[in-house]
Amino acid sequence: LHLCDRRQRQMCIRDRNSLLTELQASDPESYEILMAIADGLSERAGAERLHMPRNTFVYKKKQLLKRLKEKF
Repeated sequence: LHLCDRRQRQMCIRDRNSLLTELQASDPESYEILMAIADGLSERAGAERLHMPRNTFVYKKKQLLKRLKEKF
C-alpha cells in the first residue's frame, strides 16, 4: 500500500509539472495567475503583480480554475 501511494504521488507531481510547463508555454498570463494563487496572494495583490484591474484578475482566475477543474 505504501509503495502504491508513493507511485501515485510521483505520478501526480509529474502530471503537475507537465501541466505547468504546458500552461506557461501556451498561456503565460494564466500561468502567472496560477503562480499568484500558489503564492497565496490576495486578489488585490495578484492583480497588482500582473498589472491589471482587480475585477479582471478575479474573472480570469475564475475562468482558469474552471478550465483546470474540467481538465482534471
